[in-house]
Amino acid sequence: MSYYLVAPLAVLMALLQTTIMPRLRLFGVSPDLALLFTATCGLLWGVRKGIIVGLVSGFVLDMCSSAFFGLSATALMVVALISGLGQANVFPSARLVPYVVVLLASLAQVLLFAAVLRMTGDPLIGWAILWRIVLPVVAVNTLCLPLMYGSVRWLWRRLSPPVPELPR
Repeated sequence: MSYYLVAPLAVLMALLQTTIMPRLRLFGVSPDLALLFTATCGLLWGVRKGIIVGLVSGFVLDMCSSAFFGLSATALMVVALISGLGQANVFPSARLVPYVVVLLASLAQVLLFAAVLRMTGDPLIGWAILWRIVLPVVAVNTLCLPLMYGSVRWLWRRLSPPVPELPR
């Protein structure tokens, strides 16, 4: 899939994340569309395209939030690196790899945010609150993965040029 299509989709996912998703909650948290899209792109197309998606989505999220500028972009690039490792899977038929990748990516993103907030002296980030946030976020992102992964794969197959068959 072309960068000309992936970058606007990354912007759309980030905008949906900041506008609509806070109203949709599962287990008290909303699914992270930017993380799921970044992880899916990293799984399907590798680290390079995943980092571009993470950077674009992260900057849009950073512009729409009151957190430290660059924190979302950094966290989503870490997600792209983790998901790129899943793309280099030696067992491509393993169906659990995307779930493990999103679980690890969600965990890395939440812990990175918590670590930065803790280093800046935020008194609200403690271990008790961290576990009330980390487990639901990881669970919801992992549960919502099939929708994002299936949608992006379907779109990719529809928009990819057909591969010509070799003559026999």
